[in-house]
Amino acid sequence: MSHQPRLRILVVDDESADVELHRSILEAAGYQVATAASVRQARKALAERPHQLLLTDLRLPDGDGMALLEDAHAADPHAAAVVLTGFSSVENAVTALKAGAYDFLPKPCPEERLAASVHRAAERYELSRTLASRTGELETMNTELDRRVKDATQEIFSLNEKLKRTVSDLVEVNRRQARFLEDMAHELKNPLSVVIGYTSFLLRRPMSEWTEEELERSLQSVTRNANHLHALIEELLDSARLAGRKMVLQPEALDARQAAVEAA
Repeated sequence: MSHQPRLRILVVDDESADVELHRSILEAAGYQVATAASVRQARKALAERPHQLLLTDLRLPDGDGMALLEDAHAADPHAAAVVLTGFSSVENAVTALKAGAYDFLPKPCPEERLAASVHRAAERYELSRTLASRTGELETMNTELDRRVKDATQEIFSLNEKLKRTVSDLVEVNRRQARFLEDMAHELKNPLSVVIGYTSFLLRRPMSEWTEEELERSLQSVTRNANHLHALIEELLDSARLAGRKMVLQPEALDARQAAVEAA
């Protein structure tokens, strides 16, 4: 079985014959192999360079091989360890697995069993690393999705507030238009009522029965109110032209005194 890229494995054992045997087996299987004969040497090797796999004896001259699992995980949190020892027991096996070892093998161990166990540990390492990578990608995607949802929600809220203001403005415009129409109708009605009143009054009797002075006074009133009515209609048309941008207002100089006199 060949691993690409080749995984690094640290073999820790104080028996030089076992170290060379395990090195040859694992190098033939495609691994990069480093060795150490003690806990101190192993820790130095792990500190200098992370190793993805760890094959360690349980009992070493200067300590317990199980203590190296923490160092291996500190260098690479996905590192997988296989414990190989001549002091095999159920209690030791349970302790090793609880401490984070992937497998526990007795010595001597057949070559095929050793290689198979390390291969499975390597697969475990690759799966753990891939899972962590995918989890990180999912977390990144989730964070980005949360940001987009937050931005979209804020945009929707802003648009909703803008829509509320627009509706409120339209309601106000409609109210003003209604008030304008009421005022305009009232302004148009007054001179029109005068015109209708005088003409109706004159038509009650034959024209020959009216004196020239009465006719002149009535016609002047009709004319005056008709002109006023015409002026109101022109103002209404000018308002429509302004609203339709068909007319542009030009600033002109104003005599304030004359304007006050005319308004009085």
